[in-house]
Amino acid sequence: MASKFDLVRPASLPEQLRIKGLQTLNLINDFGFQPLDFSDLKPVFVVGCGHSGTSLLATILGRCPDLMHIGYESGLFFPSKNLRTAKEVTRAWANLARQGGFSGFVEKTPKHVHAIDRILRVVPNARFVAITRDGRDVLASFLKRGVDRDFAIKRWVTDNEAMVSRPDAQFSAIVRYESLVSDTEHVVRQVCEAIEVPYADSMLHSDGSGYNWIKDGNMAIRAEQTRQPVYNNQGGWTSKLTQEDITAFNRIASATMRKLEYDI
Repeated sequence: MASKFDLVRPASLPEQLRIKGLQTLNLINDFGFQPLDFSDLKPVFVVGCGHSGTSLLATILGRCPDLMHIGYESGLFFPSKNLRTAKEVTRAWANLARQGGFSGFVEKTPKHVHAIDRILRVVPNARFVAITRDGRDVLASFLKRGVDRDFAIKRWVTDNEAMVSRPDAQFSAIVRYESLVSDTEHVVRQVCEAIEVPYADSMLHSDGSGYNWIKDGNMAIRAEQTRQPVYNNQGGWTSKLTQEDITAFNRIASATMRKLEYDI
């Protein structure tokens, strides 16, 4: 059975049992848990479906002079990890941010879109920035990485449904990828205003990336991509997906596309 936290394929049965055991143990460990007081900081979490522009958005926000960029996908708040560990790691991020003279930090784990309640238990003043993208472009990107088609479509649906099922008020900003790449400065200014940090031109005109240090795996690809200038690549699915791909996508994802106000 697939889990909403699966990344590129369903977990094996032994892995599912291991995770279930950890989740049960964590329910005990998390009893009586007390949150952190970050009233002096702006903790920002970028969430959404992978391949939707989360790395691009986090990179841009991470260039804000007021924010320390957590330069890896922590997965810190997955239910297979206990909140006490998450609390201590997040406390370390906060202390490093304070030491560096930052007024907050920005962390990006796309699948944290399913862990918003857990994050709020640790960081009650967390600010969430979600990003959406036309699911057909996301599918084309997943297929390029060799991900199974139906799994990729269902992941896009599951991750985006987790977002649309929540009140908009729980998000400081919901960004449309297509707007981010076509009207970048305007969108970034809006996000900065929403999360209460200053906009700086260097956020758009820099080749720096908080992911530069990563040298292997999928995030190494993301590091290279986020060093490049923002370019408008929306609609690429029209030349990359077969009619069979499109039919499968529409069968599974059309309802979610309509909720996100994408034409199908």
